[in-house]
Amino acid sequence: MEIEKFNEIIEEIQKYFSKEYNEIQKQEIFKYFSKYSEKRFVYIVSKIYQNNKFLPMLADLIAIDKEIPYRAIEKNEIKKTDNKICPICQNNGFVLYKKRANGLEYEHIAYCECPAGLNYMYDGTKMKDPRNRSNYIVPSYKEIMHLG
Repeated sequence: MEIEKFNEIIEEIQKYFSKEYNEIQKQEIFKYFSKYSEKRFVYIVSKIYQNNKFLPMLADLIAIDKEIPYRAIEKNEIKKTDNKICPICQNNGFVLYKKRANGLEYEHIAYCECPAGLNYMYDGTKMKDPRNRSNYIVPSYKEIMHLG
């Protein structure tokens, strides 16, 4: 994130809470969040507006950041550095395959291991909140090919 955009966002936060950060606080917040995308930082700030009554300190911002899964924001930000098309999924990110069970043929999905496929990775057994856990997973294309 660039310093100019960071300063704009910090100004908004200060106006919203009618308080001001000192220079050391601003520097520390920037040091921590300088490598983040602008989109993620704005999302963190929007969560702060919803949850905090007072001007958030660095620890508050970090706590919100840790609660938000990385993919929740970056999911749609696939960087296309070249115009190559994935030979496996044609940049869809997933591959459909058919599997037989109980005499019937079902269509399933597997994620591709190209950058577009990372949006489709899912393992319900590893969810943080036990209420959200399930036995469902989306396997990778390589796993499916390995299993036959």
